[in-house]
Amino acid sequence: MCSSDLASVSVAYLGPAGTFSHLAARTLFGYAPRYLETVTIEGVFDAVRTGGASYGVVPFENSTEGSVGGVIEGLLVGGLFIRREVVLPIEHCLMGRAASLLEVERVYSHPQGLAQCREWLHRNVPRAQLVHTDSTAAAAREARRDAAGAAIGSTVAAELQGLDVLASRIQDHAGNETRFVMIGTERARPTGDDKTTIVFAIKDE
Repeated sequence: MCSSDLASVSVAYLGPAGTFSHLAARTLFGYAPRYLETVTIEGVFDAVRTGGASYGVVPFENSTEGSVGGVIEGLLVGGLFIRREVVLPIEHCLMGRAASLLEVERVYSHPQGLAQCREWLHRNVPRAQLVHTDSTAAAAREARRDAAGAAIGSTVAAELQGLDVLASRIQDHAGNETRFVMIGTERARPTGDDKTTIVFAIKDE
């Protein structure tokens, strides 16, 4: 698509701004489209399915933790197709208002973020309570309100929320990456260099 075409396109992603899904959407579409934040992955599917957004971008699979919950279920409902994909390296940081790691009592993040940094957390903040949030950027918002809290997410999220980076590259595996997919109501046109994804369910009987 050219930039003039993209100006009329709307793209839903798991928000708020600063999530890795947001970065993936910008990688796929640039700055021209209108971006629509959703609170959950299911919200991305709903926005595209109901016509509230032209396309959606969701995290599909992480190299460390495997498939991302909610995406398979969304595809199983039907009516939407994977049109493109992009693989992003995922570098997590710990951000917050604390002066040091010793002051961190709670760590907020999406379950995937917490899982991808499990060993680091155990070594460096073993007594901290781990708190699930809907996204890594939402975790940054929580950390901004909690002087004894910190969040796992991107450095972009830290900048947007005005938080200090307490530790960088805390993911347990240096090659940590996530495959994001673009979803839409129409099938992608064949290019000769394509992938096919098949999603199915069986009865439990």
